[in-house]
Amino acid sequence: MDQFASRMRSSTLISHQIRSRCTTGASPRLPSRALLHTPGRLVSETPTPAAAAAPLNSRWLSDLQARIRRIASVESRSGRHEEARQLLRLTETQWLGFLAGRDGFLTGEGWRGLDRHQVNWGDMDSMVGHVNNVMYNKFAESARVNWILSHGKRDGPEAAKEWAEIMSPRGVGLILKSIKTDFKFPMAYPDQVTVVYKLAEKPTYTSDHLKLDALLLSEQHRRVAARCIEEVTIYDYRAAKKAVLPSHMVDRLAETFELQEEARREFDERANGVIKAIQEIEAKE
Repeated sequence: MDQFASRMRSSTLISHQIRSRCTTGASPRLPSRALLHTPGRLVSETPTPAAAAAPLNSRWLSDLQARIRRIASVESRSGRHEEARQLLRLTETQWLGFLAGRDGFLTGEGWRGLDRHQVNWGDMDSMVGHVNNVMYNKFAESARVNWILSHGKRDGPEAAKEWAEIMSPRGVGLILKSIKTDFKFPMAYPDQVTVVYKLAEKPTYTSDHLKLDALLLSEQHRRVAARCIEEVTIYDYRAAKKAVLPSHMVDRLAETFELQEEARREFDERANGVIKAIQEIEAKE
């Protein structure tokens, strides 16, 4: 348990460092930000393995918690049932980070596109008894806009205004080219939905599109309800053709991508620590 506690303290420190750059009032700047200003370097340092990584099984956390509950509910032969209870509390209080953070999503309050948004009775499909499938895409749409706008809010009112402009058809803006929604769990009223977004690949100064992933999570069941895979085209409405974003916006999005990778590493380390601890307990049962 001492080794596990040490691993958790280390992960908590990393988590605090990430959150300190991700709050609404702070700009999430990285120590290596200067490297992002050189187009050649930005392109050459674009990491491809993370972007190509397969999504995690959406039930991995609930399956792990079921294993932990089995040990925590009885006086285990290993005598480590209290340790199992502590692990269970950890996964329950940090479920959003384990589920989404381990998959590279930033889960701090300032990053959530929708944060515990109330599911209404009118969102339901009376024929099937759960939220209408169309509503999942509407939740994602609202969250996408909020997530994009959050990049400007961190740099003051002028930056916020500039980011708001790309959500309008007056100049260079964003158009949803495609969305693929994988339905994982049927949400129903009453519930709350949290939606988090991430960049599926790191943008460059020549990118004329953004590839995004979204997770829609049921707060009541603490499960992934749906996953959206999207491509957004950068479009110049005045010239009626594809375009690129201003370089400082690309820099900001590139920083977000780097923070995503930090979150992925942090929560993967934390999850592996829990998994290893449970495996050790199970081996002695």
